[in-house]
Amino acid sequence: MTQAIQNLANGAPLIADKLTTVRVYARSDTGRYTVRARLKDSQTGNTYVAGPIPVFWDAHPVSEEDRRKISRSFTFWLPGYWSAGSVTLDAEVNIDRNPSEVDYTNNKMSVTVQFESMPPLKLRLIPVSYDGTVATGAAMLYSLRYLKDTYPISRVIASFGEPLPLVGSSGLGFVDTLNDLGIRRYLSDDSSNVIWIGYMPAKVPSALSGLANRESQSVLTKVGSESTMAHEIGHVLGRGHVNCGGPWFPDHAYPYPTDKLSFAFEDDYWGFRPRKRNHLAVKDPARNKDFMSYCYPRWVSDYTY
Repeated sequence: MTQAIQNLANGAPLIADKLTTVRVYARSDTGRYTVRARLKDSQTGNTYVAGPIPVFWDAHPVSEEDRRKISRSFTFWLPGYWSAGSVTLDAEVNIDRNPSEVDYTNNKMSVTVQFESMPPLKLRLIPVSYDGTVATGAAMLYSLRYLKDTYPISRVIASFGEPLPLVGSSGLGFVDTLNDLGIRRYLSDDSSNVIWIGYMPAKVPSALSGLANRESQSVLTKVGSESTMAHEIGHVLGRGHVNCGGPWFPDHAYPYPTDKLSFAFEDDYWGFRPRKRNHLAVKDPARNKDFMSYCYPRWVSDYTY
């Protein structure tokens, strides 16, 4: 069961009301068969069916290839009312009894998981003007999807503020703009748990795409730099750098090779972005890096999550 990052033991916490994907893996004793599977909520009796997909013999219960390819598992999406409190799910494969089997009892498995409630992430979105251009509200809201997918939250509550001019277009100008943003935040009536995000237009001619100030709870980022925004908000929330790409002051407690999300074994933590059924994305932990690093491509590790 995965919402962003998970291992086969379901070791990462599950967040109530967050988009949740269940992947069911099956094996055949011999040969290859195309079958369907069913997932049932034992409390309500509600049932979902997935497949058909090919199921075939393999010496390993679950391989790296299975984790990497969506087509190698039955995939279910849990509705919101299934993802709260304690939930027991019953999975069954070969529900059509085709092929016929001598023993159907090993086609079933149950798992009980606990969903934890988390407060929403509250943001104030400030368009930063540059050369007569400001980020649109639609562009700013679109970038929040990455936060919902990678943070242990189910909701982002965002409101808009008045535009702020960008001071210059280089590092020192960014610092001055971030300071201006922090002062405006300090003078506002916002509660202490609201993070201010200054959005620069993508056209700003600088390789630097983000800064953060933990004390003022403010972030400066570019439209289109979603993982950088997640990185900078992570600093505001107290996270340090993962030591990939030469960052300052790295967090040496990171438990994995710093260019990986985990040790990348078949039963280890793998990333998953269950945004849409036709846009599923498995995040291979051997290729992806934690978004608190300076390396790419980026996703979230269980350590940061």
